[in-house]
Amino acid sequence: LAKLPVDARVGKMLIYGSLFRCTSAILTIAASLSASKSTFQSSFLGNDSQMKAAHASFSHPHSDFLTLTNVWDAFERADVKGETRKFCREKFLNYAAMLEIRDSRLHFYDLLCDLGFVDRIGPDALGDTSRNSDNEAVVHAVVCAGIYPNVARVTKSSGDEVNVEHKNEKLFIRSSVNSKLSFPLPSHWLIYFEKFGTEQRVTISTTA
Repeated sequence: LAKLPVDARVGKMLIYGSLFRCTSAILTIAASLSASKSTFQSSFLGNDSQMKAAHASFSHPHSDFLTLTNVWDAFERADVKGETRKFCREKFLNYAAMLEIRDSRLHFYDLLCDLGFVDRIGPDALGDTSRNSDNEAVVHAVVCAGIYPNVARVTKSSGDEVNVEHKNEKLFIRSSVNSKLSFPLPSHWLIYFEKFGTEQRVTISTTA
């Protein structure tokens, strides 16, 4: 881990991803979380409803992390046709961020190869190293291992209101497919990548 020149959480994801054979998916997630800009454009000349609909087409029901892999997979399909710029324009995605993710995926892959965790056959090559990339449970377990202890408990408060807590601290969800949680839930646990604190509330983003 010390030999990986990346954020420790991202480094743990990469190592566990290679060990649990979901390298391709974790390369995408790690690169997306490390990008300097968001993949999604936040506003576009008043076409907010069109933009939200385009972004929603990538959404996983309960995971921002798998939403990121959906975006990358669609970008790659557009790349095969030589239509990445058109794709990003139509889907209101940040083209520069997508290119940054592409470069980071290759960089992270080279690091794992140099350390002997994966064979140098290509970051998206089918084979043993990525055989679990479509296994959502394995991918989420790897992400959880990387960002631990960022794990919150989800419970019912009054009525059907959802309460999210971490170490007795109430959390609010922002910019996430889970921003409007409702019962029944797929799980009573929620992992999150970032936490922001203000005088009024503590907010988390990028969850599953």
